[in-house]
Amino acid sequence: MQKGKRLIYVDIVKGVAITAVVLLHVDYAFHNSTFLPLWSLLGNSWHVCVFFMVSGFFLKNESLLHTQPFLQRKAHLLYLPLICYYLVFLLLHNAFIHIGFYEVGMEYGGKVMAPFGTADFLRHFAASLVLAGREPLLAPLWFVSVMIIAFVLMWGVSKVLSLFLGRWQHDVNSKAFEYTRMCVILLACIIMHLLSNVFHFNIPRFNNSFTALWLILCGYFVFQKMKMRFDSMKVAVACAVAVYACNIVFGANVLMTNSYHNIVSLTICTFSALYVICFVAKKVQTTLLGRLMAWVGNHSYAIMALHLLAFKIATVGLRLTLFPKQPLSPLNPVAGNSLWLLLYFTIIGVILPALLASIYACLCRRLSGNT
Repeated sequence: MQKGKRLIYVDIVKGVAITAVVLLHVDYAFHNSTFLPLWSLLGNSWHVCVFFMVSGFFLKNESLLHTQPFLQRKAHLLYLPLICYYLVFLLLHNAFIHIGFYEVGMEYGGKVMAPFGTADFLRHFAASLVLAGREPLLAPLWFVSVMIIAFVLMWGVSKVLSLFLGRWQHDVNSKAFEYTRMCVILLACIIMHLLSNVFHFNIPRFNNSFTALWLILCGYFVFQKMKMRFDSMKVAVACAVAVYACNIVFGANVLMTNSYHNIVSLTICTFSALYVICFVAKKVQTTLLGRLMAWVGNHSYAIMALHLLAFKIATVGLRLTLFPKQPLSPLNPVAGNSLWLLLYFTIIGVILPALLASIYACLCRRLSGNT
């Protein structure tokens, strides 16, 4: 089923993945055992990976090789919103310290918190322009930076290969082009995996960009070349078993640090999780739950950007009512062993940013209509 040009079940997949991201950013005492690694099963082995793979669904070589339109579209959809978020949050940095969202002297992501002067602001804004921003409440946007780099890499590799193979008159949709590109990207991914996980040499937002590039290419093959329909119950069950087995044997795939066991297990786990979610999504896409998750998925960028801020607002609500001693300064809200707090923070972390994004989109439509 389609909603305009959007596939509703793809939006549901994004909704499930972003909900898993928010859920696992809550500091909750998940019970983990050898045969039930909840922290990994609930998302840390697949949520970000699925985002990368599904983002390759709608890639096409023809549009990819039209340099200016392709790069302009990615800049409009990914880069410009990223810079706007960083600009706003950098301007609010000192205000966040003043109201207790940050604690001076506390370490956030390897950096000790301190107020910004003009030079600090300019330095951090310049870093955000080159995809190296580090404002703590926007930490999850490492994902967007990596996706931007991965798409630029996809364009660069495709462009070079099309020019090289074009000398022998190979079409960009030929098997020679497709499999040459796959081999080049797979080799690059293997090299970065070895650097990160064997030699412990990891450049943030670079090594993992090649892993993202590989997953994006896999998504492209699954959707554009294999025309997968995600409608087989037998395959869905087999994939669910594969996800469980990968989690038991290999553990989580933490792409923020490019940490995973091997590329085969990463690919199998990601594809299997994607298949299961797509299968279920296609079954529920006409239901109220399906429409809700599609709405969440449609605003996944805003949720990724704003859910840590939403956590802070949720914590303030607790401090003013039931839990006056609830800690405010940690980035990840503390739920301890309380399932209710886990659900509370997750719901606020998902719904509040999505509502803000919906209101903003509605205002933009009205303003554009008036003009």
